[in-house]
Amino acid sequence: MALFYKSSFKNNSMLLRQTDNYIKICMNAWLLCEACIHSEKEKIAPQEKLLQVCRDCAQSCLSVASTIINDPMAVQKQVFDCFLYCRECYTECILHKEQDIEYCGEVCGRCAETIKELLMFQLN
Repeated sequence: MALFYKSSFKNNSMLLRQTDNYIKICMNAWLLCEACIHSEKEKIAPQEKLLQVCRDCAQSCLSVASTIINDPMAVQKQVFDCFLYCRECYTECILHKEQDIEYCGEVCGRCAETIKELLMFQLN
């Protein structure tokens, strides 16, 4: 019985670390997208496409992080949407020469790749 408990505890601990990683990467992407939105809105001629892509990505990342925290079993559809929005944000942001927007794209690209792991796990 003690062996099962140790094994179960170890698996739960690993799962908790992975869950924390998903939450952290999503929250990081959310924060950077929100910062890009704020920065872009301050410009004389803000780029509407960039605003919309970052807004979609930010909302999706926040939704995934919140759902993982509150009800991890209900995160399936949101994970797929988050993956798509993060990839789109990466593609759009990486085109810009401003360092903070490029960095947002890099982080959203990492988020998409990390979330893809969760997506693949759910498909199996």
